[in-house]
Amino acid sequence: ESFPFPCYDGFDLELFNPRCPASGYAAMLGNPDFYQFVTTMLNTEVDVPLLAGAAGASSARPPLDLQFPIREERIAEGYRFALGGDPDIDILLRYWSQVRPQLLPILTDSSMCEGCGGQLEFVNGTSVFVPRTPYRFLKADSTNAVAKERIEGWMELQNVMLEKCFCFFTEPSLATEDPIEDWKGVIPPVRALQDLASTPTSAITRKAAGLTALPYEVLGQICNISQMRGNYVYEEGPQEGQRLTEEAKRQRDESGVLTNMCRDVTFEWSEASGNITYNLCDLEWDARGIETALAKCFDLVYLVPPRNV
Repeated sequence: ESFPFPCYDGFDLELFNPRCPASGYAAMLGNPDFYQFVTTMLNTEVDVPLLAGAAGASSARPPLDLQFPIREERIAEGYRFALGGDPDIDILLRYWSQVRPQLLPILTDSSMCEGCGGQLEFVNGTSVFVPRTPYRFLKADSTNAVAKERIEGWMELQNVMLEKCFCFFTEPSLATEDPIEDWKGVIPPVRALQDLASTPTSAITRKAAGLTALPYEVLGQICNISQMRGNYVYEEGPQEGQRLTEEAKRQRDESGVLTNMCRDVTFEWSEASGNITYNLCDLEWDARGIETALAKCFDLVYLVPPRNV
C-alpha cells in the first residue's frame, strides 16, 4: 500500500511505523536525484531545468517567482536556496548517497550482534530497512567495525554528519530524548558517547545523583568545535599558535571535511577517575541507528515544512 512520501515526522515517537519509516525518509535523502536537485538549486546562477527533458521540475518555477520572477532579483534580496540556511549541506547528501547502498547489506546481517539483522522491503520503489528487533545500543556490536572496514566514504560521512547534525542532538526534545530510558538529558547516537553513558559506574553513580547522562559542558564543547565557534589556533604547520581567521575556520579539505575540526576534547570524568579525550574526527554514529538519526536531523533542521504562524 502506498503512503504519502515523504511522510516521516521527526517528532513521531513510533519510529517503526511501517507506513512512515525513518529508513524510507533516509532513502529519499540518499537518492541521487535528490542530491542532484539540492546541488543544482544551491549552485545554479541561472534558472534551468532540473530534469533531463525539462519534464516539469525546474528552478524557473520556484515558490517566490510571483514576488521575484527574475532569479538575480531574488538572490539580491537574500532569497537564496539553502536548506536550513546551510550552503554546504549537499556534502552530507553526497556521502550519504554513496554510503547507504553499501551499508544496507551490513544492516541485514544478523551475525553483527544479538538482535541485529533485518530485511529490505521495497516501498514505492525505495529500499526500506526493517530491523529484526527495535534498535538499542549494544557494546558488543561489530556493525560499525565492519562498516568502517568495507564502506568507502564511511569516516567522511561520520565527520560531515557530526558537523551538520551533532548540535541538534544536544538539545532536549521529543526527538532526541529516549522516552523509555530514565536518564536526564540527551545521549547523541554516537557510539563513544553511548558507551560512556552506559558504563556501570556511570549508570549507578550519575543516575543515583540525578545527574544528566552526559555533562552538558561536554556536549557543548563538541557542538562548538563541530561548528568552529570560538577562538582556535593552528595546531601545527608554519602558522602554529596563530589564531584562525573566520575564513580559515570554514576551509574544507579535498574530502569536504572542515580542515580544522579534527580537534581533541578532553574532560574530567569522575566516574572513571580521570580524564577522557576524544578526537572529533574519530567519533562514529551508531551504524544501526544512523538512518533514524539522519532522518530526524534533516526533517527537523533542514527540511522543516512551512507552517502558518
